[in-house]
Amino acid sequence: MVLFLCFSVFILNGMVNAQDRSFATFSQSKNVPFTNENIKKFEKRVMDYSSYETKSEKYDNGLIVPNGADPGEGALRTTYTSRWSSGYTYLDDSESSSILSTILNVSLTIAGYFMTTVQNIVIDVASLVFSISWNEVSVSSPGEARLSHSYSYYDHLGQVYTAGSWVTKVDLEAREWYRHEYASFSSGGYTHTGTYDFIPSNGYSYFKAEYKNHFFDDQWILDKTQYIYITSGPNYVDAWTH
Repeated sequence: MVLFLCFSVFILNGMVNAQDRSFATFSQSKNVPFTNENIKKFEKRVMDYSSYETKSEKYDNGLIVPNGADPGEGALRTTYTSRWSSGYTYLDDSESSSILSTILNVSLTIAGYFMTTVQNIVIDVASLVFSISWNEVSVSSPGEARLSHSYSYYDHLGQVYTAGSWVTKVDLEAREWYRHEYASFSSGGYTHTGTYDFIPSNGYSYFKAEYKNHFFDDQWILDKTQYIYITSGPNYVDAWTH
């Protein structure tokens, strides 16, 4: 029984860790300025294609094994990788003042793709993190608001079955943007500081999505995969991170 519980905890931790790698959280990530240099520095992934290139053994001791039918040399398929995130959040815009009321209407943006105000950020953090209503926030005291974002990625692969394995020949990437908010304010005689992640686990979707050319075109991916296989050409990779 103890062994079973330990195993269950291990599995659960693995699931949580996997989810944490899919979407960055402000409190657990490193927040750096949003610059092209930082994007190139931190948004990098070494793609491990072996996770998606599986062998298909037709026989095992003379018996056909489940899901082991050999698709035949040169067979084609498309598949998707698991989702992942670098874990970094990028600071886009911020505003602070010794009197919160003087900056409430200041607009903060994320690369021109998302816009909100200092007041909205304070309202979000106060209500979502501390369950504090807006009329409980002291606007005559110091306050601060920051707006950041992070990325989540997944890839669409084109594969060919050759020499007993599915081998990746085409790799196209998708990138989704998620926002993160920070606020500092006074309420009830105490200073409150908090962050909130607008990610799927909290019920929010991305505010911007980007896809490399042909990402949704299965036929193009299959045709390109077959051409590379027939001509022994180099793999086709179109991605931001590798």
